[in-house]
Amino acid sequence: MQGIRATHHSEIKKRGKDIERLSEKWSKIADAQAKLMAIPSGIRCANVNLGIGSEIIGKGDGFLEIALEEADKGRSQLLDENTILKKLLLHAINELQATIYEARSILTHAVEEVLMIFLLLSFLTT
Repeated sequence: MQGIRATHHSEIKKRGKDIERLSEKWSKIADAQAKLMAIPSGIRCANVNLGIGSEIIGKGDGFLEIALEEADKGRSQLLDENTILKKLLLHAINELQATIYEARSILTHAVEEVLMIFLLLSFLTT
């Protein structure tokens, strides 16, 4: 009976030492993990606002619905900006065409005047 008790007691001591070693290893791993988490990685979460709040799971819109709404808002904003860009481009083209027309008409009148002057000079010199 004493032999069994001694064996049992030595096994309990072994198990206690094993537990101490494992707890030391665990604390080293936890310290290393805490150090790694303290180092900034430069990565930022782009959708922080979606995760912040006290939403109850199963109530309200899910993240897919929110993402769909945001995508729809982005699409409509892009459509509006595209329409504005088309109007600006059309206005710029119209202004350019008007400027070209005015330049041609001024040039045409200038050429006509120069021709008239040459005709008058040639008439006077003859």
